[in-house]
Amino acid sequence: MKKSLCLVPTRYKASTVEIARELANMLKQLDFAIFVEEGFQEVGVPAIVPFQKIDYFVLIGGDGSFVASARKYLPWNAPFIGVSAGHLNFLADTSISLALLDFKQLLEDHVEIEERVVLECTMPNKETFIAINDIVLHRGVNPGIVELSVFSNNEFICDYLCDGLILSTPTGSTAYSLSAGGPIVYPEARTLTMASICPQSLAYRPIVLPADIALEVQYLTNQKPIQVSVDGQINRELQPMERILVKSSSLKLKMVKLKGHSYWIKLSQKLGLKVKSRADQPG
Repeated sequence: MKKSLCLVPTRYKASTVEIARELANMLKQLDFAIFVEEGFQEVGVPAIVPFQKIDYFVLIGGDGSFVASARKYLPWNAPFIGVSAGHLNFLADTSISLALLDFKQLLEDHVEIEERVVLECTMPNKETFIAINDIVLHRGVNPGIVELSVFSNNEFICDYLCDGLILSTPTGSTAYSLSAGGPIVYPEARTLTMASICPQSLAYRPIVLPADIALEVQYLTNQKPIQVSVDGQINRELQPMERILVKSSSLKLKMVKLKGHSYWIKLSQKLGLKVKSRADQPG
């Protein structure tokens, strides 16, 4: 039976539709069954139907569109592969120029798949969201710092006086959390990172926690509502004295690990991390 691919372009970026069309024509040479997300008939392949069997989702675009599409298709329980069409493209492992060579790997009997932590956020009204990168509590329109209290299993952890708090997955450790001084966490680590934004005291350092912990964050300051942001794409208000619950989701972000693509090389290329040992240098 042919392996199936679903191409997912970015809706607001016409160039990704052209890339999808080019990919579809190219990958037909490899005998894949190729589909496209509904609404992109111009790609020239059939649209998927709800919960159709798909072996791989091919997400075309930048990191923001990758995250949005991954959240949408996580329940399908199929691995993702990113094709770059943005600026940083930290989550994409291949490009249109390398696609034919890289996608041949998907036809092999054993394809290595990595599973990454996904967070689940429950609001006071029981509305629930999943996050690929992070869940951020931010002071929003409040002019000054706010007080946030963190608990786990009703045990007090600490109070933060800050502009906000970032709860990050390993995938999101190279996003907003990194800008706030958080650590780079290996993508397959089973962790959750908590980093404050512009804290009042330098004593507030990022904390790395096991992924199976459940955290409650309460907004204590008697001011205007603060913002709860999921992956920087979904926003809700949190009123004073309300709490959110954040824990690891039962869903996992499945990513294809392409041969010849190194996470450490990617860190070097995207973030300027030095990966070559001094011992390897001549002289």
